[in-house]
Amino acid sequence: MSEKTILFSAIRPFGILRSRLHLVRQLIQAGWCVVAATVDDNLASALRDSGVLLEHVPFHHSEKISHNDLIALKRMIQLYRKYQPRLIHLFHAKPILFGSLVAFAFRKPYVVVTITGLGYAADEHSRIARLYEIALGGCLKRAQVVIFQNPDDYQRCVERKIVASSKARLILSSGVDMDIFKPRPARLPDGLPVTVLMASRLQKSKGVGEYLEAARLIAQSGLPVQFQLAGEWDEHHPDGIDRQWLLDHLSPSIEFLGYISNMPEHLHTIDILVLPSYYREGVPRILLEAGACAIPVVTTDVPGCKEAVLDGKTGILVPPRDSRSLADAILKLASNASLRQQMGERGRAFIQERFDILKITQQTLDVYRELGLPV
Repeated sequence: MSEKTILFSAIRPFGILRSRLHLVRQLIQAGWCVVAATVDDNLASALRDSGVLLEHVPFHHSEKISHNDLIALKRMIQLYRKYQPRLIHLFHAKPILFGSLVAFAFRKPYVVVTITGLGYAADEHSRIARLYEIALGGCLKRAQVVIFQNPDDYQRCVERKIVASSKARLILSSGVDMDIFKPRPARLPDGLPVTVLMASRLQKSKGVGEYLEAARLIAQSGLPVQFQLAGEWDEHHPDGIDRQWLLDHLSPSIEFLGYISNMPEHLHTIDILVLPSYYREGVPRILLEAGACAIPVVTTDVPGCKEAVLDGKTGILVPPRDSRSLADAILKLASNASLRQQMGERGRAFIQERFDILKITQQTLDVYRELGLPV
């Protein structure tokens, strides 16, 4: 295999397609062979069409180690031997775990890790949080560079010596393509119901329960607001939402959409984006996408989420796990069309300045250049 081979490993092709396609294209233009070690799902063909060599690895979201995970580990060993990459770039928990374990046996590849949010490793109330930190620290020892997506995660891991400060880099978010996510030509007339969307993985810590409760509270106000909930089922995850529970808690004002495959188009049909997450996010992609579409957002004042919003200017930050505050913030925006427009316009400018994927791509290439790669 060529000396100019880079291997990306993410739990799903979506993580590469949505946020790193510009990076992939620049690498291919520079003469690199790009290999993706990920699941061969319904988005795999789009990744192949971009010029990537996709190699199936059966990653699973479940936090428990299963027989499939042992197969994934064996598969990663095979891919390292087959391609002998000069650099591997790992994203998400299991690719980081398995990719790092295998990398210890191979001297050649540089290893770059992107932490897309600390998740349960940052839960101060969890008994196993320290074990997560220890495992993460072990995984990161093989990496030459560790990229964090928000300053809170960066500071926490450096202060706790999970990663050496000399290895740590801060690149805010995975970025957003401003040419794909852009404002719709015209807003809906004020007389139509205001449409509110929450889109995330269907997990409790994403704030699904708080969102449904806020919708119930707002329904009592009489203001014409239509709520939408979108996301994939994550039933193998210990924090996953139970299907029957969700069905029991839906009401006429809440429409469940399932997974949205055409998010750029769908965002043009809504007025407010809500993400009441209290999970330790990197910087949630949906907040950047909504902001790029000039849609005001309501989200929680927690690490990751707060980086994507200028409170009171591009959206509203609320305390986590607080349905009443969430409802009040949604009501404030739903009842004021001019405020929504002003926040949306400022949001588009803010996202372009800080999170444009072209800038994020250049910052990632700069990391590769630090390692001596001709990119």
